[in-house]
Amino acid sequence: MVPHMSRRFALMQMTISALVLLLGPFLRAAGQPASDLPWNRARPRLFFTPEKVARLRQRIEQDDRFRQAWLRIQERADRQLKDKLVSKERAEGGTGQHGNYGEPGSQIANMASTLGLAYRMTGNQEYAQKLKEALLQYGELSRWAGDAGNVPPWHSELNTAKFCFGYAVGYDCIYDYLSEAERASIAQAMIRLGILPTLNDWLLPGERIHVLDSMGHNWWSVCVSMAGLAALSLVGDEPRAQQWVQDVSEAFPEWFSFQGNVLQNKSLNFDRHGAFYESVGYADYALSEYLTFRLAYTNVFRGTKPPEIPVLKTVGDFFVHASYPTTGSLLSVNFGDSSLRTTGAKTVRLLLANGYQAPAYDWYLGRTNPGLDDPIGLVL
Repeated sequence: MVPHMSRRFALMQMTISALVLLLGPFLRAAGQPASDLPWNRARPRLFFTPEKVARLRQRIEQDDRFRQAWLRIQERADRQLKDKLVSKERAEGGTGQHGNYGEPGSQIANMASTLGLAYRMTGNQEYAQKLKEALLQYGELSRWAGDAGNVPPWHSELNTAKFCFGYAVGYDCIYDYLSEAERASIAQAMIRLGILPTLNDWLLPGERIHVLDSMGHNWWSVCVSMAGLAALSLVGDEPRAQQWVQDVSEAFPEWFSFQGNVLQNKSLNFDRHGAFYESVGYADYALSEYLTFRLAYTNVFRGTKPPEIPVLKTVGDFFVHASYPTTGSLLSVNFGDSSLRTTGAKTVRLLLANGYQAPAYDWYLGRTNPGLDDPIGLVL
């Protein structure tokens, strides 16, 4: 094919992809009402399900590695009981793309999984109380995102995703500890500060201010996945939540198959073997956030399969083949995006949890990080 014909064909592909993405929700709305899939009414249901917690207790009794890992997490939870929450003045006093929102965003994300698991494992209400205080306090912020001065303005960024994760997991873990009024307050904060700002910025066609090419980056996966996770935590409590979840789930095949942009010199996201163009560090970030959402989706909508995404069968191989062993540890090829010690361990753990099995993955985790010091990794 001659060069100008190749360019024209690529532009036609990009235009068709844009129309499918932008018109999809409208066509679905015109044809039939939002899906009403059967959903799991038990809580917690995202990650620390009663079955998973019972299995973890059994493993702790049988395996000293698990017992030691759990004790480290519990000690971390005890320290968090004494941690001071970030003030509204501090959180909102920064400037720039991320402002000062990274500190409270990281804190609520860490507290949610650590205090949440500690509460489910022990029943100690001190853990639930501290987590509740954080959820209520950060729900009073005016926004969960910095201001990079974009025109038109953005209302969400990577810190928004941290908040969404923390609120989703926290709300799910201490649901039985919260009063109805507290649940309503936390749910509305999630919607007002996390879910709608993110979906309107990155996905929903009625408000979307990004061009299609926002898909050619790890931010799209991170932001949209965590807004979807927050929506999953609200299924059954918020009438719009299930449609938000379906919109997120159905949009992801487009991100995985994004073919790039000739005019802006953007490459495709994944090659045919599963390698992500932003390399090891950002690949792990983008993929692990999506796989976190996908795992929670299958826990909430039991018996319902998320969309088939063929490249997920090979993305783990990318991390394996981009690594090389040394006498001390397993290192990764450094393409300038991170460091030699960056790995795809979190993604590989979540691939296994989502049913993507390969002997090489066990080999890889045995030489990197099996995830025992991460609350979600431990229950998996």
